[in-house]
Amino acid sequence: MNTKNTGRDTGGTGATRDTGKIGYACVTVGVPGTSMRTCNRRFATEGRLLEIIAYNLEALKNQLAYNKARDILLFRISSDIVPFAGTPINTLDWTAIFGKEFNCLSNLILGSGFRVSMHPGQYTVLNSPDPGVVERAIADLMWHADFLDALGTSRESKIVLHVGGVYGDKSSAMKRFIGRYRLLPDKVRSRLVIENDERSFSVQDTLSIHDELGVPVVYDSFHREVFEGTRVESHRDLLQRCARTWAFGDGRQKIHYSQQEPEKRKGAHSETIRTDEFIKFFTSIRDIGPDIMLEVKDKNLSAVKCLHLIRGRAPHSRLEEEWSRYKYYVMERSPEIYASIRRLFSGSASPSPEDFYLFIEQAGDSEASVGRAENAALHVWGYFSDRAEDREKKEFFKRLEACRDGQASIESVKKYLFRLAERYDERYLLQSLYFYL
Repeated sequence: MNTKNTGRDTGGTGATRDTGKIGYACVTVGVPGTSMRTCNRRFATEGRLLEIIAYNLEALKNQLAYNKARDILLFRISSDIVPFAGTPINTLDWTAIFGKEFNCLSNLILGSGFRVSMHPGQYTVLNSPDPGVVERAIADLMWHADFLDALGTSRESKIVLHVGGVYGDKSSAMKRFIGRYRLLPDKVRSRLVIENDERSFSVQDTLSIHDELGVPVVYDSFHREVFEGTRVESHRDLLQRCARTWAFGDGRQKIHYSQQEPEKRKGAHSETIRTDEFIKFFTSIRDIGPDIMLEVKDKNLSAVKCLHLIRGRAPHSRLEEEWSRYKYYVMERSPEIYASIRRLFSGSASPSPEDFYLFIEQAGDSEASVGRAENAALHVWGYFSDRAEDREKKEFFKRLEACRDGQASIESVKKYLFRLAERYDERYLLQSLYFYL
């Protein structure tokens, strides 16, 4: 019997009984020690692969630690974490070799109430008419399942997959997907969920596949709008239909949320989640209570933003911690907005997150003039001015002069300042979004 999920969460500080978790995908912006490494297949020796996997598992631990501290308990793990997994290039028994590391990660994930997922890339196409492509797709799904198994996660930790291509005959393409899904090993099928896309398979198509297979459907609100070619005023109807595809053991319904980047191609994800648009969407579906995966360029920054927005006025210290990361980013673009945010914090013990993030978005829409960029760079330079060596002082002012004269960009100055921050272990600056946005 396919017992349906009630949509209520049973744990984790990142959710209440009525609202799900909010998370982001793969990359943690502005946090040292969280980037994944990979290598060219020509250099994928056993030793090199062991080195990279060890590094990436440590990076994942750092990502999870950052997320836990901010109540971001929904997270998509990058498929880059084990280079060439599921291919003949990587024949390592990596789940056994790194058993200690996986056990440590498992304790962190399960002990903190995380829900993690993975999302194989565009070349993992289960319904391809090419047998070779299908064979590689199955191998790819297998190692993703192995990875989530090694973390000790339940089947609430999902592998998200698109249905695939149409290949000139959508009906046949859907039948191929259905047939191949039925042949997948249990460990893959128990984790696999399908998502509507922006070009080939609509929400209704994925619901039809669910009717055949019982596979849960991830509702992607932005893909729906791009597919239908119109702005959807209410997502409740199909979102609720998708909610009913999630059986109890699958966990809370999971959806994807993103926004259109203005003045870019249709379907381009936005640089950040815009406050007003998100509040309108969230308010309209809050009572349904899905877990929301944000697909956005600034990743964790939007996740932190959205968590603040749904919780309302926050303790001064929590929001001020975020402000400390944005300070020089805002100063570079608008001293006026910088001053407005300072007044926001000085005037209230619990400033409005909505007001704060609207100011941040306004700053992001502002151009950084040479004069403003120089002013911000000099403020950052102040962290080193008393201890920098003479050669470092000369190099900094040389780059600043070149920027002022139009012979170099401000990025040259910022790269040098970042190198100094690393050298002098200036941790406050190393987490400043001035260097990352």
